[in-house]
Amino acid sequence: MQAGKVDERLSLSKSRMWIGILVVLLIISNIIVFIVYQQSHLDQSLATALWEYMKSDPFKYITISLVLPIILFFWTDFSK
Repeated sequence: MQAGKVDERLSLSKSRMWIGILVVLLIISNIIVFIVYQQSHLDQSLATALWEYMKSDPFKYITISLVLPIILFFWTDFSK
């Protein structure tokens, strides 16, 4: 009985670790791509460039590709 609890906690901590890694990767990759986007649109202000970047396809692709695994990890953790 005790080994099952340890395995469950270990599995939960691994899921949390992967969720954390994916969130950090999501933030860092969007920052890097935004910097590239801003440098290619120097005529726009920072706010306009950020707004336009959020409407762009690269932002959508990066966000969707990293949010889906995060949702799956949450789902597997809380469905137990």
